[in-house]
Amino acid sequence: MGMTATQQEGIVRLSPGSEMTIYTAAELKDSLYKDWDKAREIDIDLSQVDELDSAGIQLLLQLKSDSKHGHKPVRFIDHSPVVLEALEMLNLISRFSEPRVLTTENPEA
Repeated sequence: MGMTATQQEGIVRLSPGSEMTIYTAAELKDSLYKDWDKAREIDIDLSQVDELDSAGIQLLLQLKSDSKHGHKPVRFIDHSPVVLEALEMLNLISRFSEPRVLTTENPEA
């Protein structure tokens, strides 16, 4: 599944699709940043991600950093189990501590 984007009332919701790897990182970055200036807020839906490597993690970290420095809210939502596992393994859960982030040990919390 490829990248999808929707926009409503200044909020852009992006889904990178199933793969966030070195093979898709450059294309994903271009797609994710295409709507950056038009958006008031950005939601990144990670629910479909089932392949994630260090290039995908770097892209998430870059989006988080650019959000902070660019004063544009970026929320990472609906994290897939693959995303949660990678963030926990790399001790990055706290960097993505939006209220909807769940840990893999306690998915009902």
